[in-house]
Amino acid sequence: MCPMSEDYLLKTKTVWENCQKHLEVFQKSSSEIQKESPIESVQNYLTQHLLIVLCAEVEEQICGFLSERAEKAKDPAIKALVDSWAKRVIRSVGYEELIGIIKIFGKGYKEKFESLIDEGSKAYYSIVVKGRHNVAHYSESQSQVTMKEFEKGLKSAEEILIAFRKTLNPSISSSPPNLPPSNAYSA
Repeated sequence: MCPMSEDYLLKTKTVWENCQKHLEVFQKSSSEIQKESPIESVQNYLTQHLLIVLCAEVEEQICGFLSERAEKAKDPAIKALVDSWAKRVIRSVGYEELIGIIKIFGKGYKEKFESLIDEGSKAYYSIVVKGRHNVAHYSESQSQVTMKEFEKGLKSAEEILIAFRKTLNPSISSSPPNLPPSNAYSA
């Protein structure tokens, strides 16, 4: 299992914290107004938003890891090619899709990647990716991912990102790369 780092998935963690704060305020105010709170529907809505933010950020970071690896070639044209390819090709960040990308690098990469991830993390990661797919392509009622499942999926996504990066760049530490700043989310 990979060590965790506080610096991966910063955007998603910020949105997660903001959602938790909003839920606390909503829960307090709605309990003062009525006996039964519509908190479940609010949680469902916020979870759907979180699923989309998480998968977008995972995609962004995977592209960053591929770019980081391309820099090793010390050829600006190769790096530009990899950056362009990654932005065009990486559209789904499901576990099997990540395996497909890792396998492109050659023999042993898939095994190394899979050795760094436990089955529980793989399962929760798959739940959030499938949940995001359901939110984006079907009705919102198709996504039944709970806040608890999302929280576990967030931790799993971080573990998978660390494993992906370590597999591509074994000499690096667990700290995240200096990726270009993305749009920050705030409450």
